[in-house]
Amino acid sequence: MGLTNPWTSLSLKKVFKKDDVVVDDYIFRMHHQLNFLVIILGILFIFAENYLDGNSIVCRNADNFATKFCWLHGSGYIGETLLPNLDLSSVAGNQCRMTSLDSKSKKNDRFTAYYVWLPFLLLIAMGLSKLGRTLWKNLLEQGLLEKVLDKNNIEKSSIKIVESMNKISARQYIKYSLFYIFCEGINLLSVLITFFMFNFVFRSKYLNYGSAFINYIVSQEHETNPMCEVFPTIVSCNVQTGGASGNPDKEAHICLLSNNLFNMYYFLFTWFWWIFLIVITCLQVFYSVTRCFVPSLFFSTRKTIKMSFGQLFFLYMLKKNVSLEMFEEIWLEIKNFKRNMMQIEEETEMIPI
Repeated sequence: MGLTNPWTSLSLKKVFKKDDVVVDDYIFRMHHQLNFLVIILGILFIFAENYLDGNSIVCRNADNFATKFCWLHGSGYIGETLLPNLDLSSVAGNQCRMTSLDSKSKKNDRFTAYYVWLPFLLLIAMGLSKLGRTLWKNLLEQGLLEKVLDKNNIEKSSIKIVESMNKISARQYIKYSLFYIFCEGINLLSVLITFFMFNFVFRSKYLNYGSAFINYIVSQEHETNPMCEVFPTIVSCNVQTGGASGNPDKEAHICLLSNNLFNMYYFLFTWFWWIFLIVITCLQVFYSVTRCFVPSLFFSTRKTIKMSFGQLFFLYMLKKNVSLEMFEEIWLEIKNFKRNMMQIEEETEMIPI
């Protein structure tokens, strides 16, 4: 029995493969495809830098134990005792280091222990990016649109499609549309959780990370690069070891974190991307909720047909899967069906009891 490679089952083609039956819109797909791609690229690069690069951290005058200690337990602000050891005269302004302590921090707090956990936090973010899609596609949508279209039946006409639609109850249509809006809300919540998760990990400095960088770029004054406050490339590390006298020996080292050169720009990009995704998803959710009360927003250019919000929403999704000519035929069949139903009702009312 031969061994199989587990990685062969993982394929980006499967992730970005277009559905045979489209059951979401572009903004929905931004979450489970584009956002997923942004996050998985970050995982690959950061994991490789953290665990495959032997020089992810380099400490001056430190042995292997001290270097590993600084990597695992973090490092941070360069205090006054180590500051004279830096050659500030030749590279002033070019050193990417923390310039001050937080007001809530203690002097020996370690600021950068988060980089060990970044790939795993991004894995959580990757799972969250797929949450709305998984709920909608595999649990709530239940293949309803696929059953109506029946794409395996190439010769299925507009009449057959309308007949299939008529077998669906009004309650099912309403549930279908409300479940979709619910999953849009899940997408929004997932991005918010991801954003504030990293804001917490980065000691509340990620909330205005991008805006602070813009202010730094446009400012005429030579201020400290805000990216260096979150992702410094030069840091200090205090190592305590047992001394011969029984008292701990304290050593202070200056260390280089080359990984943060990638981290600072990657998380700058994700800041702008997630802010954009939050804003556009908020607008989409608002628009979807508005259509519940103003159904004409679905097909504003067409003559009004007496249909529920759920039915119009289902038609809106169905339109993404058929040609324009086919949709015109379906719309005409629905109008004819509605007209016939109204005539039957009128005739029934005219029959004397």
